[in-house]
Amino acid sequence: MDGRAQTLTWQLQLTGYGRELLTAIAEATLPAHEQNAPVREHELAVLLDAIDVLAQAGWRAVALHAALRYCRERFGERWRELFWRASLRMACMRFEDAPRYGVSPLETDPVRLARWGPAPDWTPTPSVAASVHEQLALQGSAGAGSHVTSTDNRNREEKDLVSNNAHDNGAAGPKRA
Repeated sequence: MDGRAQTLTWQLQLTGYGRELLTAIAEATLPAHEQNAPVREHELAVLLDAIDVLAQAGWRAVALHAALRYCRERFGERWRELFWRASLRMACMRFEDAPRYGVSPLETDPVRLARWGPAPDWTPTPSVAASVHEQLALQGSAGAGSHVTSTDNRNREEKDLVSNNAHDNGAAGPKRA
């Protein structure tokens, strides 16, 4: 497990995700894991993959923490499913369009790094952090605690989460012609 633990430390340093956020990511990723229990090797492997997906999706630490809290409050029992569906969609979108969004800070593929350059600076500015909190607070107050029931509403909420993350992280990039 030492190699994976070192990889986890490396991932956390590169993404700027702290210990408190790691706990929230673990809660979103490993719902059956008992808090304060030692993390088993297979659980650590799942956490490494989760952090890789979150970084590829463009989640900065401040925005990710706010989004996890928002999803828990807004979507009830289905929050993990909806959060991960949106995050996986964002990760795929950003991976396929590296010229627009840049590469993940965890990118190790030398071909992608040579072609698209190093990962963008992941230091969130105070204005981005404030914007994320304001937008999520407004969305949460519109229907906090309510459960999404229709497929259309679920898809709309998911798209909102995806578009808010891309916008709030400053990753919208130039418009295509």
